[in-house]
Amino acid sequence: MEQIRLMIISDNQIFGSGLSKLLQHSDQYIKVEAMLPMKPGSLTLIKQHQPNFILFNVFSPEIEAPGLLSMILKNHPEINILVITSYRDPFYVRNLKNLNIRGCICDDISTRRLINVIHAVNMGKFFFDNKLMEINHYRDKGSGGNTYDQPITKRARLSKRELEILKLTLDGYKSRQVAQKLSISIRTVQNHRAHIMKKLQVKNMAEMIKVVYQSNVLIRG
Repeated sequence: MEQIRLMIISDNQIFGSGLSKLLQHSDQYIKVEAMLPMKPGSLTLIKQHQPNFILFNVFSPEIEAPGLLSMILKNHPEINILVITSYRDPFYVRNLKNLNIRGCICDDISTRRLINVIHAVNMGKFFFDNKLMEINHYRDKGSGGNTYDQPITKRARLSKRELEILKLTLDGYKSRQVAQKLSISIRTVQNHRAHIMKKLQVKNMAEMIKVVYQSNVLIRG
């Protein structure tokens, strides 16, 4: 059986460390290369450790999670990624799946089952926990029985430039990076973000990203 060089990326250090020790001592074919925090800087360490499998632990709906996942998949498409999460919001889970990860499971899974899923995903299979797929049948209903499947970015009438900036923000880019990528000033980026938040009726960046994900929209380039 192929050796799995596994890396854990977690937004909860205690859970991630415990998971690392558990896997390291539970299966001879799994070698935990490193346990990293959920930060953009972890991308550099992925290249350094060269894992062939990433266990991505989303303990809470962190802003960085979807953006970081997107960057990892873009830069390292050869790595199998399995998300383990305690966050079961239907829109958030659906958007994680739309990123084309190999699988997504609940964090109440047993050790033996987790190991079996890791091996299955490493062999090229997809695995999505039934609990998470069941909640994705949910549809939020607005007044008058209208579904909210229409992207909020369309309902808010965001401009082409605003959509570009929103997409880069969701991908984890900071204001300076967005400015450099679009060849505009940082002040212009900040102004556009202010207009986006006003149109989406939110008070800050965290609320903006949460609203976009909860509206069942995944912006692609």
